[in-house]
Amino acid sequence: MPPEQQQRVRPNVEALTAAQPRDLDASEIEVRLGTEWIGKQYIQQFMYETLKPPPYLREKIKVNHSRFTTEWSITCKGSVSDSEIAAYTTYGTSRVNAYKILENSLNFRDVRVYGRGPGRTGAAGTGTNL
Repeated sequence: MPPEQQQRVRPNVEALTAAQPRDLDASEIEVRLGTEWIGKQYIQQFMYETLKPPPYLREKIKVNHSRFTTEWSITCKGSVSDSEIAAYTTYGTSRVNAYKILENSLNFRDVRVYGRGPGRTGAAGTGTNL
């Protein structure tokens, strides 16, 4: 840029520089699972690293996001064997596996598991167990 143009735009550059907000620390940034600016490839990487699906299912279990409906979905979440500890015990239950819980969380839906037997209070009956 020629020097005469630099002098002319200098006040604008200085004003824009002064108006810039300060940089945030990582601890000041809050992120919700399902936020659209987090790419589906990162959600899928998180899912694979956390739940460790068996190799034969990795090609089937995929994270999808529709830009039109803003809906998240996880394909083949019901095809995981109930012997998969991470999906049914560590991060899920025998009634709702971790892939379904992740899908609901991505869509900002509450996850509640109902069943018969002792609930959180230990009383018998029907109620929320999770």
